[in-house]
Amino acid sequence: NGSGLLGHPSATQSGIIVPKPGSENLFYIFTVPFETDTIGLRYSVIDLSLDNGNGSITNDKNIFLIGTTEEKVTAVVHKNQIDIWVITHLWNSNNFYAYLITQEGIQEPVITSIGSYHSGVGGTAHGYMKASPNGTKLALNVRKLQSLELFNFDNETGILSNPITFPQYSGLLYGVEFSPNSNLLYIGQYGDGSNIFQFNLNSNNQDDIFNSKTTIGTVSNIHLGALQLAPDKKIYVSKHDNFVGDSYLGVINNPNEPGLDCDFVEDGFYLAGKKCIWGLPNFIQSYFEADFTYNPDCLGDTTLFNLEYTGTYDSISWNFGDPASGENNFSKLQNPFHVFSASGEYIVSVIIFSNGSEYPIEKVITIYPSPFVDLGNDTTICSQSYILLNAGSGFDTYLWQDGSTDSVFLATEDGKYWVRVENNCGFDSDTININYSSSFDIDLGQDTSFCYGKTIALSPGNNYYSYYWQDGSSDSVLMAGITGYYWVQVTDSAGCTAIDSVYIETYMNFDFSIGPDTSVICDGDYIFLHGPEGYNSYLWQDGSDFTDMIADTAGIYWLEVSDENNCAARDSALLIVNKIPDNFLGNDTVMCQNSFIEIHAPSYYSNFTWNDGSNDSVLTVWETGKYWVYVEDSIGCVGIDTILISLFDPPEIYKSNDSLICPGDSVILTPGFEFSYYLWNNGSTDSAITVYNDGVFWVETGTNCGIFYDSINIEYYKNNSFTLGPDTNICNQENLNLYPGLGFNHYLWNNGSTDSILTVFEKGEYSVTVYDGNCSLSDSIFVDDCNSLWVPNVFTPNGDNYNDYFFAVGENIEKFKMTIFNRWGQVLKVLNSIDEKWDGKYQNQECAEAVYYWVVNYSEIDANTNNITKELRGSVTLLR
Repeated sequence: NGSGLLGHPSATQSGIIVPKPGSENLFYIFTVPFETDTIGLRYSVIDLSLDNGNGSITNDKNIFLIGTTEEKVTAVVHKNQIDIWVITHLWNSNNFYAYLITQEGIQEPVITSIGSYHSGVGGTAHGYMKASPNGTKLALNVRKLQSLELFNFDNETGILSNPITFPQYSGLLYGVEFSPNSNLLYIGQYGDGSNIFQFNLNSNNQDDIFNSKTTIGTVSNIHLGALQLAPDKKIYVSKHDNFVGDSYLGVINNPNEPGLDCDFVEDGFYLAGKKCIWGLPNFIQSYFEADFTYNPDCLGDTTLFNLEYTGTYDSISWNFGDPASGENNFSKLQNPFHVFSASGEYIVSVIIFSNGSEYPIEKVITIYPSPFVDLGNDTTICSQSYILLNAGSGFDTYLWQDGSTDSVFLATEDGKYWVRVENNCGFDSDTININYSSSFDIDLGQDTSFCYGKTIALSPGNNYYSYYWQDGSSDSVLMAGITGYYWVQVTDSAGCTAIDSVYIETYMNFDFSIGPDTSVICDGDYIFLHGPEGYNSYLWQDGSDFTDMIADTAGIYWLEVSDENNCAARDSALLIVNKIPDNFLGNDTVMCQNSFIEIHAPSYYSNFTWNDGSNDSVLTVWETGKYWVYVEDSIGCVGIDTILISLFDPPEIYKSNDSLICPGDSVILTPGFEFSYYLWNNGSTDSAITVYNDGVFWVETGTNCGIFYDSINIEYYKNNSFTLGPDTNICNQENLNLYPGLGFNHYLWNNGSTDSILTVFEKGEYSVTVYDGNCSLSDSIFVDDCNSLWVPNVFTPNGDNYNDYFFAVGENIEKFKMTIFNRWGQVLKVLNSIDEKWDGKYQNQECAEAVYYWVVNYSEIDANTNNITKELRGSVTLLR
């Protein structure tokens, strides 16, 4: 994420890197633009823990701080030796902006308006700005203004003060640098010769500083670029001729020395064929102010420490990071010595106390033991293999038995091998014998394939020392169940290895759906279950092998399909069939005079339509008559039921006041069979009594309508009469009871029946003759059909001339169309008239015994001569 930073490579100080205090991984990159571009000062954040430790710029990238800046940015450590100041200068302004970087991040800037006003065309903004390593001074120049200024800098507050403006010099100024001890200032001038000037800053007097000007070097190049203090406490100088880079850098070898003793060398550092033009790396030079060296670094020797610090100090405190050495772990000397207690790494620190401030330095040093080398035990390796012998790192020289001098040696054959190592602490040697063992092979079998969901056991054998599979497992057997390459490396007891691989292909898993997991239909209806297209085979739960199926019976339906690889998948569905019962209103009943009765339909249905148009589950009726209700459940299944409400009549024995009896005959007296109790004048409590003589007979009965009395006078014979009632209608699948009354000795109906009640199921004229022992009486009634359609549920097309055809029966049917399907939705026959019939054949071929399905669309004329369109669905069973 490092590309696209908004700084410019041509800027004098195009960028500077600043560590975030308190963090080991976070760093800021501050950038400035080309000349006076409005991009301004920006920063981006680097996190060295990202990208596997290589570092990456975070989402904080090119964050704007201030503009328009010059091509100048520098940094210096805060007085607390923890936080850091980042400083820039604005163009068309005399403002310095100092940003303090702390553990909390970048703080609001400290703005100091001081010194000359920088303005002009963009190229005027070139030139360096540097802070002294001790953080007390800041110097900058503006190239084409030939301006050089020096300020005091308070590294505690970030405020600049005491400006000193140097006199203009012939030529152009560019590079600026302080000596490591901050006492001397160096500038580079070109255009009228190329010279490096030194100024002594020990005096705070402006004239003394100006008068201390010394030309410490003149170079042959046309241009002088950056002057840059490096960690080795030398100042390096870039130079070039009209943008043709120079292969050497100039070097001020002793920049803390005044005058020519600073030792400037024009071609002091060779760039190994590379070239430099204007710039050199921009650093926080406070980190170069002090350092220490040490020597020797062998265990048992006395290690001498040399503090490289030229400034003044109040005291010095050393900590050698070796607590095992007790009180010898500390020292107050500037150049102490220490004998370390063991070899290894030590964190050595020194703190310089000066003018109330602390300057810490910390290094990790290594104390080496006397050389020790170990090539390991004598060993056996596999034939056609090799072993890499490693003598270890950190030695100065290596010498193997064949004269080679690397730290490692590749042994490829039997033999004795030795190595001698040496460093500044001494030398050591070791020898190893290497033998070879025979090779072997393993076999995981042939490449194979199988259906998804299955597995296969892979094994190279179980007599090896160790196993390593491609997934990192170490068992002797691996269960393979997905497509891919599988390999195993085995190792025997001698450490020899063998490897083999096999390719497993598992055919892709697939699934499908024959419909919702659960479906609900009405009784007599059906649904289509659709299988997926394009598979090799199909198997339904009933053994059929069609793609689709019609489901009309409650239960679980399933389909299994197989693809070209004989891999199978299955889906199932549950079918629930809702059936509304035929007699959900209950039996016909009676109501009391001047009362009412409630007819209850089951409340769990969704919709109700009564014959009066009301829609509640309960109908309150005040009159006798026939009442019906049409109900519909939650999924649209419908049903209808009818109930007859009759008026409760007070009991009448024989339905008349008097009756006749012949001598020697008997007559049964009954008021009916719907009463709660009976009490006759002869003391009987039966529902009927038999009398053999004339006289007055009475009965007391009780119901919810009250207590009733009736009496009858039985006399000897005289004329009698009865009626079957007016002509009426009868609907399909219903019945009608014809009842001439009780009390007759003999009944004879026109169909030959001699029962007192005749139940009829179809239209026609019915008559009866009754005989009371003295005379015969007759009556007749005509029963007609309702408007209706009836479809049978079975037929037997076997040629026996009985029930050989399937057809619908109806009265007053107008338009009619019946479509007949098999279980898989295939249309077998269409009947376009109610008079048409199906012979059980399809394309002149006899259909198999099975259940077949039909849909009828028709219209009928209702009692009000309205034409009503309806649809019926159902099934028929074909038997032979």
